[in-house]
Amino acid sequence: MGGCPTGTAPGSFPRGGRKRGLQTDLQNEIVQEIEDLLARQSIADLDLEALEMAARCQALRLAARALEQRLNTDTSDYVGPELPCPCGGVARYHGRHGKTFESVLGPLHLKRAYYDCGRCHQGFCPRDRALKLESFSLTPGVLRMTASAAALVSFEESSGLLHELAGVEVSVKQVERAAEALGAEIAVDERQDAIALTKVDPHLCSDDWPTNRFTANVLSAVCLCFSPSWGRRVGCNGDVNR
Repeated sequence: MGGCPTGTAPGSFPRGGRKRGLQTDLQNEIVQEIEDLLARQSIADLDLEALEMAARCQALRLAARALEQRLNTDTSDYVGPELPCPCGGVARYHGRHGKTFESVLGPLHLKRAYYDCGRCHQGFCPRDRALKLESFSLTPGVLRMTASAAALVSFEESSGLLHELAGVEVSVKQVERAAEALGAEIAVDERQDAIALTKVDPHLCSDDWPTNRFTANVLSAVCLCFSPSWGRRVGCNGDVNR
């Protein structure tokens, strides 16, 4: 891990035969896992639901391992001993740091190039930024699932549904943080849109934001009402509770 096969550029992924070989290896492993599961009991006594869940778990585990190995083999996120920091300082390379992210395939332990700024004393990983992992320990796929669940049910129920239906482990607190952060981002975007609309027609959005009907509908659409603070002000049907 960390090296490159002969004939490939540093930081690039092998192509062609190796990719097909990886697919074949993964398929063979999954088939073998299923055969092992079936061998433990006769078809007549088969618990299909249990087999389905076990096979899915094994297949996802193997896929997660393959993805993890592929990402960790690539070291192109190291771009030199120094990088400019957003604060204006200089961030210096401090090795490869590992972190576990919850993905739709299960836990992924990724090792990324880490840079630390002596001016603001903040660190960052270029790969986290590239893969949209810098704000949460949830991958974009799990983040989307989390937002979808939180838009329909409570944070606690969302956590349970994610585990039961997708097999991913997202705590209640993670659901809450993700939903509120995404809601805040969407609210900012909609606020900017509302400001732009006032230039066309000042009556479309008043200064009493976010307690006007236009923004209430926007906020309820993304179900910010599941946030304890917003829930007292915006109803899920778009009505303002004042």
